Amino acid sequence: MPTFAGYPASADPRGAAIALLGVPDATPYTPGRPSHSAGAPAAMRAALTGYATTPDHYDFDIGGFRPSGVVDCGDLVGDPSDPPGTRERSHGLLVVPNISL
Repeated sequence: MPTFAGYPASADPRGAAIALLGVPDATPYTPGRPSHSAGAPAAMRAALTGYATTPDHYDFDIGGFRPSGVVDCGDLVGDPSDPPGTRERSHGLLVVPNISL
């Protein structure tokens, strides 16, 4: 699976300036069925694979080069039949010492 814009994959975001996390099944409309956007994290990564080939090009949208210190932490494993449990797991990841997520 490609990572977000070619940034390195990491299970541990400590030391990163930016940590990316996909959450495919936070709150589905119908409990027990995957959300309509469950494929969004994978689709975003697939759509941005081209950005991995030109990291040294100036990006006029962000006014500089690609930021460094970015890691892709993959996707949170969710359970469409347990929306509260999935939300709890995702909220627990938002508090990591010395990192703003």
